[in-house]
Amino acid sequence: MTPSLTTSFPSAGCPFMPSGGKLEAVDIHHIEQDSYQEYKPSAIKTTAYGTGCSETQCHSSMMSKWNEPSVHDPLPPIQVIKEAREFLEEFYNDLGTEPDRKQTFEHRMANIVEDVTAQGYYYQTFTELEYGVRLAWRNSSRCIMRAQWRNIRVIDCRGDEYATSKGIFDNCVNHLRTAITDIPSDTPDKPSNKMISSQMTVFKQLLPGQTTGLRIWNGQLVRFAAYKQPDGTILGDPAQLELTEYCQKLGWCKPVESRTAFDVLPLITQGAEEAPYIGELPEDAAALVDITHPFYPGFKDLGVKWHAIPAISNFTITIGGCLYPCCPFNGWYLSTEIAARNFGDENRYNLLPRVAKEVMGLDTSSKRNQWRDRAAIEINTAVLHSFDIAGVTITDQHSASDSFVAHHSNEIKKRGYIPADWIWIVPPIGGSTNSVFHQEMVNFFLKPNFLAPGHSIPELYNRGVQKKWINLAIDTSCSSKSSGDGTPVSNKKVTIFYATETGTAESLAERLKKDLSVRGVQVTLNSLEGYDLKHFLETVGKNTVDHRSTVVIVTSTFGTGEPPVTAAKFARSLYEAIKDIQSLSYEEAQGLKTIQFAVFGCCNHNYVKFNAAVKQFHEQLSILGAEPIAGIEIGEGDELKDQNGIFKDWSKRLIARILGIEVPINGPAAEPMLTRKSLEIEYEVTLSTEPLGKAQVTQATYKKNSYTARLLAYKELVKPKAPGLPVDKKDSTRLFKFDISSFHSGSADVYKYREGDHLTVFPENPAGLSNLLISEIFELEEPGRYVKITPTSDDSYPLPDFLTSGLHTLGEILNTYLELTAAPSHKLVQAALAYSTAQHDTAEYQTLKRLATNRDRYDKWVRAQTPSQYDFFKKFPSVHIPIQVYIRLAPKMQARFYSISSSPLAHPDEVHITVTTFHFKNANGVTKDGLCTSWLWQRCKALDRSLKKDPVIACIYIRESLSCRMYKGVKMTYPIIAIAAGTGIAPFRGFWQNRTKAKEEGENNLGPLTIYFGCKGPNHHLYEEEMNKALHDGILEGVHIAYSRYNKPGKIRGYVQDALKANAKEVFDHIYRQKGMIYVCGGVRMAMAVKQTVTDIIEQVR
Repeated sequence: MTPSLTTSFPSAGCPFMPSGGKLEAVDIHHIEQDSYQEYKPSAIKTTAYGTGCSETQCHSSMMSKWNEPSVHDPLPPIQVIKEAREFLEEFYNDLGTEPDRKQTFEHRMANIVEDVTAQGYYYQTFTELEYGVRLAWRNSSRCIMRAQWRNIRVIDCRGDEYATSKGIFDNCVNHLRTAITDIPSDTPDKPSNKMISSQMTVFKQLLPGQTTGLRIWNGQLVRFAAYKQPDGTILGDPAQLELTEYCQKLGWCKPVESRTAFDVLPLITQGAEEAPYIGELPEDAAALVDITHPFYPGFKDLGVKWHAIPAISNFTITIGGCLYPCCPFNGWYLSTEIAARNFGDENRYNLLPRVAKEVMGLDTSSKRNQWRDRAAIEINTAVLHSFDIAGVTITDQHSASDSFVAHHSNEIKKRGYIPADWIWIVPPIGGSTNSVFHQEMVNFFLKPNFLAPGHSIPELYNRGVQKKWINLAIDTSCSSKSSGDGTPVSNKKVTIFYATETGTAESLAERLKKDLSVRGVQVTLNSLEGYDLKHFLETVGKNTVDHRSTVVIVTSTFGTGEPPVTAAKFARSLYEAIKDIQSLSYEEAQGLKTIQFAVFGCCNHNYVKFNAAVKQFHEQLSILGAEPIAGIEIGEGDELKDQNGIFKDWSKRLIARILGIEVPINGPAAEPMLTRKSLEIEYEVTLSTEPLGKAQVTQATYKKNSYTARLLAYKELVKPKAPGLPVDKKDSTRLFKFDISSFHSGSADVYKYREGDHLTVFPENPAGLSNLLISEIFELEEPGRYVKITPTSDDSYPLPDFLTSGLHTLGEILNTYLELTAAPSHKLVQAALAYSTAQHDTAEYQTLKRLATNRDRYDKWVRAQTPSQYDFFKKFPSVHIPIQVYIRLAPKMQARFYSISSSPLAHPDEVHITVTTFHFKNANGVTKDGLCTSWLWQRCKALDRSLKKDPVIACIYIRESLSCRMYKGVKMTYPIIAIAAGTGIAPFRGFWQNRTKAKEEGENNLGPLTIYFGCKGPNHHLYEEEMNKALHDGILEGVHIAYSRYNKPGKIRGYVQDALKANAKEVFDHIYRQKGMIYVCGGVRMAMAVKQTVTDIIEQVR
């Protein structure tokens, strides 16, 4: 006999259970023969847990036992080690006579103890996980079909790539699909058999510090919805009423007129610490079976159906001290589960009266005719018949009973025990005619096992709201009205607002207007320019809470999360309204409450605050009482990740919601690869040596509201390391002065700026790069030819006039409209694959294919190589892409934003900016220069060459800054502390210039302005002479300098926050006693550090 590795632990079972006993199993087929089986509790070598009994009461007949283990937080390390040892002892014992198993066990335990001691958890091997899953099924006291415990298949999805909300959903769909195997029929006239295999998909385990981990909200992967009717009845499965209501809160909606009693609910899945994903199951995954009867044709008229796969999805499995809270698993159905519990129970579908009366013609007024029993048996017959003709695996109650009795006997012989809950095991139809009815059982809880859910759906939802993963929304379209909000489509009105600087948001807004208009919706389109909240509400018009006004806002985000300058007034009015919400009039407050809205943002994921402006609008409108449109999330476009495609999917869902039709709630699972056909039908291109239009050619018309400005002068601000030496380009920081005197005429008067505003600069590509692409890549002879690109399909997204007018040359478009030094977009790489002429087995084609089909690989390649588009095409010479396809998919030129370094009082016809050269290293360590700073430095050389006689032109415009602007309300008397690092000093130069000019004009009542400035060392002390003069003239009250890389007597060695700490009392006095203002300009980390330092100063000094 193989020696045991186990250590015995005390049992915590029923207090009335003796140390041993005989469990009787009556053989109902041969009643005269009694079979007695020895039950041996001493054989239990792992910790056993009680299930309901107390010293004086037995709760074994309760469905849920009061002290059954349920989901808990990760165990303390000592308990993890104990449970790991118990599990692995059983695991290695089950290996039988495998050599060296004791040594292997001890070695494995040593590794686990080391891991748990160091980090509080350990990871299980797949073999351990697989055995643990099987053992959990073996130990599951409620399951009658455990005889198959060794056959369950485990799908390992513990990797990070599966751990997102969407990833869980996709793998649940895969679980349902792979659970059924089609086996061809022996005869052509019969359908194929659909064999169901037991399997479990296991996602990431719960780790210390996590509370919920990965989750599936649904109790089973496939469930039917429940709708509360106006008369109080329930259409559908009453057990799923709560889940249905929360699906609707998350945006799912089935139009009233198309609802049935068997609508498959969407699946709600949630990754750790992220928003839940709600998605509808594909029809083949749900796998429904129509229920008919072999002898009662009227059964078909009931329209009853059920799903083929019973897939439990909200339990947690515990294995050896590890918790897996997301582990959907399935076996196959026991027919009575469907017939008696799902169809027959009064609190479920309650079909017994209908079947008895409508199908069988029985009198349901008398209990003596046993109509309930007869109806239950016929429903069970119908279920078995229907699954059989569909070829779907199912078990009847007698077969399952006999199987369990045999399994019970085998387990007692082999293990000496088997946990079993009689009230769950015995089928609900058949009673004592089932052999298992007569089987005596002992119930207790062993690990590994399944734990009941620890979080209810309301708890998960409320946590999502608290974490701002879920937007609170009233789902008016899922009410009892006809559809949507009950308003005929022809009477529906939508107001679309857009805020743009480059025209992208306007183009998308126009597309949405077109898509709504062709569906009969009345749409008005407005720019947000000049709007405040009052004007906004007047434009939207009055409505009621029952029939809300629908508003859509499409806006871009710039800089540090600011909206476009055209939306600045609107953004400021929202901020002011929230700041003093009592200032809203009654009409304004009511007007906001009658608005339902949706927002979409255009952005670039490289921005520090991605789509911050649109998120801010959403939050502010919600706070003020407007209602987000139910089920429509904040649209987050990313110009580097197919922004048009993202908008297209988002707008489809929005339009469906507005029209009150079925909502494609999560869009396509994956966007198809681009093909030549799909690309070439969208646009056609015309090339000509002459302009292809009659309109006057204007400066780069895709650059909305931009003007050309003349570069007046530049100045190096960094001092050389030694007199006479040039400043290293990598260290260079320059002051640029632009002439804007021509901006002050007509509508261009909007270019009056204030201190702290931003100057937007549109750079151009390096000289000659566009010509290289035109001649070498596209093999076109003349970059001076005019180009006209025309959309050829209603599905084509609108292009800017710059491309469709035919008034601009190919060289002009490539040089100014596209950012040629940027890496090719993923869409462009996909298009390149479609146009590659390389043989499919070549290294070039395979490399290109991997980049095109694998987004993660593409992202890593871009980070490592940071290739320009010219580099890309040279690497893949087999790619011959049409010019119109390239222009459509290549990255667009991005505007650069610089804080204005001047005051309009001091320089009314000029605008100044402070710019430092930008360099970066890619993942391979190669240093590359920034496009805009390189281009500006080239402008300096051009100015030098012309001896400042010929104009050197730049395309610029001025945009209002919401974060650092010196507003009219900020009086000269206000005390100000200005905190900056590096070029963050730029806007504050305008502050002291403003006060200097005001003092020259006779203003003597100036509040104190104190500068805290951090830089590397004295050579990088920007505007030192100007600061010293302003300090001498009394414009600045104080200048505090911190050098991060230089020691100098009287100067602080460290960062700007160290200078603040050194002057803590002055800072506190400024804030509290003088009621002053603090401006901060610098990097994100610096700003956060300053915020924390100021907070600490307030707490310490106060």
